[in-house]
Amino acid sequence: MKLLPFMVLSLSFPSLADYATQTDWSGGPGVWGPVIDWGDECYLTTDMDYYSTSGEVGIKTSVIEHFIVKYPSVTCVDAADINGDGYQDVLACAGQFNDSILWLWNLDGSGTSWDYHWIGTSFRGASCVRPCDLDGDGDVDVIGSAYDENLVAWFENTDGTGVFWTEHEIDADFPGAYSVYPGDIDGDGDMDVVGVAFDADRVVWWENADGAGGSWVEHTIEQVFGGPLYVHSSDIDGDGDLDVLASTDAGDDLTWWENADGAGTFWVKHRVDENYYDYAVCLSTDDVDGDGDMDILGADYGDWAIKWWENLDGVGTSWLEHTVDDRFDGAYSVRTADFDGDGDVDVLGAGYGADEVAWWENIDSIGTTWMKHQIAELFYNASTCCADIDGNGNPDAVGAANYTGYVNWWDLSQRCPSGSVESSILDARCSPDWENLYWSCSEPESTSIAFQVRASSDPDNMGPWSDTLAAPCGLEGILEDGDSLLQYRAILETSDTEVTPRLFDVAVIWNSLGIEGECQSDRPRLLRFTPNPTVGTPVARFFLPEPSNVGFSVYDLAGRLVITVPQREYQAGSGEVELAATPPGVYFCRMRSAGFDLVRRFCVLE
Repeated sequence: MKLLPFMVLSLSFPSLADYATQTDWSGGPGVWGPVIDWGDECYLTTDMDYYSTSGEVGIKTSVIEHFIVKYPSVTCVDAADINGDGYQDVLACAGQFNDSILWLWNLDGSGTSWDYHWIGTSFRGASCVRPCDLDGDGDVDVIGSAYDENLVAWFENTDGTGVFWTEHEIDADFPGAYSVYPGDIDGDGDMDVVGVAFDADRVVWWENADGAGGSWVEHTIEQVFGGPLYVHSSDIDGDGDLDVLASTDAGDDLTWWENADGAGTFWVKHRVDENYYDYAVCLSTDDVDGDGDMDILGADYGDWAIKWWENLDGVGTSWLEHTVDDRFDGAYSVRTADFDGDGDVDVLGAGYGADEVAWWENIDSIGTTWMKHQIAELFYNASTCCADIDGNGNPDAVGAANYTGYVNWWDLSQRCPSGSVESSILDARCSPDWENLYWSCSEPESTSIAFQVRASSDPDNMGPWSDTLAAPCGLEGILEDGDSLLQYRAILETSDTEVTPRLFDVAVIWNSLGIEGECQSDRPRLLRFTPNPTVGTPVARFFLPEPSNVGFSVYDLAGRLVITVPQREYQAGSGEVELAATPPGVYFCRMRSAGFDLVRRFCVLE
């Protein structure tokens, strides 16, 4: 028999029985119960991830953590091949205590052996570091900002191997220098630099006048932009030149400036969101929805959210906000990469308040359904970037824990083989006859979802789990009738570590046994016929939460009316009506009033 989707089933049962459903697990584990509604929480999860938009669950991606270095107060990590050996190295700021920029050397390309070198050792309040070839000699140089020194500088990779560095000033009077980003703003073929100054409230770009980083000309993009914290450069309007976007703390503002003449001399301001942040920390751009234009992503520290803005018209004049995750405490950084290799844009983020690193899988490839995968917890005051550290062709995650000084990277290569979720204990609030367990899910080839259940009258002793249930089924003979507490366990498995089954929803159906005083329902119910099948004159038992005028009708399988009990008023509570004797057969009893219409099936034997 083909099972109908759960949403169809759920519409069929409320008039026949009591039921409970769960469609969202995004509230996470930790609630034992008993509860009267599952809501979006559960008791325990093992190797499971949550779809942050819909609340569904799937098997977690396995995470292999690798240590790089421990160094005081590290933040703002980035990655590049600094010494030209073909391997991705890591850059980080160490600004609070050591006032330096760190180059972390990936010695053998596997990410398991590292050395570290200082690039700038008197760079007070190092706040941002970015790799780029500023002098056009084919190797990777480094640009950085130093908040305490009000300085923007670049460091020349003098010999191309990262052994010798020469510091060059770009701007030594940029009060509160906080963030910098490289890009060819004027389209002349060399790399320029954009930057924001938190104290000066300015957004500027510096023209690489000689193409070799020896001469710089400052150009103002925005003279007063209150408390800017992050700057980024990208082609927002798709016209082939680089535009600039920035976020501000003081104005809770997200804005981009159109490079109107393509030379960086004339800028047109466009607001994306005027109520974006309580505290702005990071921006990025990518084609999140796969429509060919550039969208914007941001970490919203104050709202605990990773968000993205859809470029509706492709030219950056109309935007629609989408939430990736709104429960990511102190969202601090956001980057993008295709972590699962399915061709769409996934998101990597770090949360300062959550002390967590995570990535979100772009489930529908258009950025409306996301699944969260935790990478690391208790990774205090984290910031992140993406890079293929081990050279296997897949992006990895890199993170710095500012509070503890750890710099680590994580291999996100494959999913765990299995995962499970155990529900909170549900209290049926009556003496139940457990009837059915339903669920709906997605089971790609090589994956499966199965269930176990158990019932008890004591939440401290729920007893053993049932045998594994491979498909939705009746609960007769599986659970003991009368036990009012129920718990389920969903077991997800995959033999293909590239894919996961997904659990959409669960429903449990039961009938009250109709024992006097036990029913705690707040709605009228037509109770199960007892016994059923019956011999002799059947009796309809019911419960009313308040006095009501009720009538009863009985129909046979052909739909013919065979018994009528005229409508009259019944008092609140449990009651019963003796029906007329009927020939053996299957019948439907209808209990009806102005406010409800309930049906119950019963059988009569000779």
